[in-house]
Amino acid sequence: MTTILIDADYVDRFVFELTVNFERMLERRIQKLDLSRWVDYLALDAGLRPGDEKEIQVIMLYTPQHRRLKNCLPDNLDSQLNATAIQTNIAEFCFASHPAPEDLIDLPTLYEQSLTSLLDEKPNRMLLVADLESYATPLKHIISQAPRETAITLFTPTETVGFKCQQEILTYSLMAAMNISGTELDRLK
Repeated sequence: MTTILIDADYVDRFVFELTVNFERMLERRIQKLDLSRWVDYLALDAGLRPGDEKEIQVIMLYTPQHRRLKNCLPDNLDSQLNATAIQTNIAEFCFASHPAPEDLIDLPTLYEQSLTSLLDEKPNRMLLVADLESYATPLKHIISQAPRETAITLFTPTETVGFKCQQEILTYSLMAAMNISGTELDRLK
């Protein structure tokens, strides 16, 4: 089984930053991130191909005050992105969203504990979208302890040293799902 673990607060902030930068550079409006397209691109970037998996689990973690994503569609983590599924050319993506209860646990700790628990189940593949500025050090440790049979792909804005796993550039999949093409960027040169 393949699982995608996403820090939804981080993705929403990062998409906002991309939108602001690309709207200025391209001098056009950038559409919100289409999450169903984006998870497809994440899977492809991690090496999955149509038919490799029937079902891919997508777990989105967030703080309660960010249950609505400002820069993504669908945007409601409680109703639209929890206990729902999207069928694409790659697989059926089954979404589950979990808030970090403010009085009990913070989002970085929830992400770390969720990753540890998921790795204990020895999944075939883990795709990680995490806020490395907030919790890179514990994440490095958890990944270094992962079962060898689990292929881990970490999506980061730029290549990051110290992680014992495959890395892919997060920005590429986001750009594709937001309809920002390479040819548009080539024209800026």
